Amino acid sequence: MNAAVPGFFSQAGNGIGAAAALNQDNTVNSQGNPAVQGSVIQLFGTGQGFIPGSPPDGSPSNAALQTPQVPAVIMGTDFVPAANIKYSGLAPTLVGVWQVNVLIPDTVITTPTNPTQVVAILNNRPSGGGGLQRPLIIYVKQK
Repeated sequence: MNAAVPGFFSQAGNGIGAAAALNQDNTVNSQGNPAVQGSVIQLFGTGQGFIPGSPPDGSPSNAALQTPQVPAVIMGTDFVPAANIKYSGLAPTLVGVWQVNVLIPDTVITTPTNPTQVVAILNNRPSGGGGLQRPLIIYVKQK
């Protein structure tokens, strides 16, 4: 068994296409509702590995419990600065869900026909069904 096998959820529920992500205003990130550069996007998934202090299996987290290691995140073609990873841990009130909050760099831009790929790397393992070969996408617009 691996210490962590990260994977983000997709909106379609099949690990392909748009990530199950919320914009800073808690609306669903989509082609018609992109996040703004410099805002925080919330990504959701599983496979973050053991988190000390976690609630019993099947119980929701009542607090923000951080992962022991912070993932590296790639948006587009570049790594997001480590300071932009605002939170990595259990999603409060959800059972076993990993939440990663990332401040979107101003260098990340998409168009409706060219969304931004997003990958998290934790314990040298990339997220997603296909990892670096088939990352999930988010939509970002200029400020």
